[in-house]
Amino acid sequence: MDLITYRSQQGVSQAAFAAQLTKAGSPATQGLISQWEKGDVKVPAERIAKIVEVTGGLVTGSDLRPDVFGPPPAADQQKAA
Repeated sequence: MDLITYRSQQGVSQAAFAAQLTKAGSPATQGLISQWEKGDVKVPAERIAKIVEVTGGLVTGSDLRPDVFGPPPAADQQKAA
């Protein structure tokens, strides 16, 4: 799941998500979250673990950086797991 979908489903603003990341030890701003979501800036690979942690695993490294972590599993494979 991408960040926009996650935030929408959870009812979390960009600013609130940035605050969650900051509290978890990965300082972020609303502007940075916006840049990630628009694709202006790639999420640094070293930030992925904190995002996965903050989202409870709903957003994965594969969702954010398939170039580093490989493509997300196909939807039918996720259902089978």
